[in-house]
Amino acid sequence: MTMNKIPLVAHRGYCEAYPENSLESLRAALECGAVAVEFDVQLTRDHVAVVCHDDTLSRTADVELSILQSRYKDISSVSIGEPRRFADQYSDSLLPSLAQVVELLEAFPESIAYVEVKTESIEAFGPELVNRVVLETIAPIQSRCVLISDDLPAMVAAREQSDIPIGWIIHQWSEHDRLQANQAGPEYLVVNHKYFPSGNNILWPGDWHWVVYQTSKVHKAMDLLAMGIQWVETNSICPMLEALQIQQEQYSPPAILRSRK
Repeated sequence: MTMNKIPLVAHRGYCEAYPENSLESLRAALECGAVAVEFDVQLTRDHVAVVCHDDTLSRTADVELSILQSRYKDISSVSIGEPRRFADQYSDSLLPSLAQVVELLEAFPESIAYVEVKTESIEAFGPELVNRVVLETIAPIQSRCVLISDDLPAMVAAREQSDIPIGWIIHQWSEHDRLQANQAGPEYLVVNHKYFPSGNNILWPGDWHWVVYQTSKVHKAMDLLAMGIQWVETNSICPMLEALQIQQEQYSPPAILRSRK
């Protein structure tokens, strides 16, 4: 399989067609040629990293279980097949551990992983513990991982614990956030494209890459790449890659930025 050289990121895998953050969703994205995937990490009560956006399983599994308050062995066999979206089509899709996702990514050695550490886990267990667990788990593929979070201080701490590049997910377009970014110097800034103000040359100058989420519209992805965005996240990775094949010669995925600590 030849990787597509288009800088699209599979947001929670190919989650338009598969349960988000599932092994099936991530595998489908990689098999159709995604050069980068993004997924979310929470910690269980006994400090096992699992791949899930929420801190409960109510949305993806339709069961009222807190990940943060559960032991891994008690939730590892829970189906996260999103029954409200897919009925019982993916009832065999189980909550993946981060270790299982790392094993999957080892089979795709050209791929890049954006590993989002969720703030609920950071607040529950503290950044030092969460970072340690995540970094130890992704060690086999760390050279092609970027650690990202809403929590900028936690990411700065992770960079001090290792040489992993970090990304900050910003939720407003403000001078305060720009100054914070300048001070911390993350290698990546992650932002919803809807937060961009109108006008040209709006991107904050700095020695970082921009990752923008998420769009399933080809023309929007092309506009973002044209304005200097390095990576565009999408829920529809496979059809987006197919639609952008004709533009492949114009783009190539940027090299992963290394930590500047």
